[in-house]
Amino acid sequence: MYLWKVDHLAADLNNDHVSQKEQFKYTLVFTLINTLAMVAIAFGSSEMSSGLMAVDLVVTLVITAAGISYCYHCNRQADDRDLIVRFICLGLPVTVRIIVFGALLGFVVGAVTGLVLGESAAQDAETGFGVRNLVNLMIGYVVQLAYFVYLGRWMGAVSTT
Repeated sequence: MYLWKVDHLAADLNNDHVSQKEQFKYTLVFTLINTLAMVAIAFGSSEMSSGLMAVDLVVTLVITAAGISYCYHCNRQADDRDLIVRFICLGLPVTVRIIVFGALLGFVVGAVTGLVLGESAAQDAETGFGVRNLVNLMIGYVVQLAYFVYLGRWMGAVSTT
């Protein structure tokens, strides 16, 4: 795996010397680095404590790594071809569907949480972080898991369609 020598990687790609397993590694590392960067940027602007933010970061990275691994294995069991192309191309409509699903789920759960728990759930007096925020984190994890399961399903089905 090349982390610095783009010219060598470009040559290997041009000569079809990058296996599906190597493509998986590039996809995994690339996505984890981007996820880490996005969460790190949000660190300073969040109302969560540093400890909870660190836990959120770890959970997000674990779900992402497991999800990409799941998609790789689904693709490998199908025909072990075109991992990155399928991951990106199928990922677009899957992302659109998951965003719609996640928004609807978030709205419904948010409304129910607000009705059942009331305004006291919005924010804890001492920490500034309430039950609703924890529910939002959990919804985020569910949506992230649903994304990878749904994407993996389609990556495995590509060779049979």
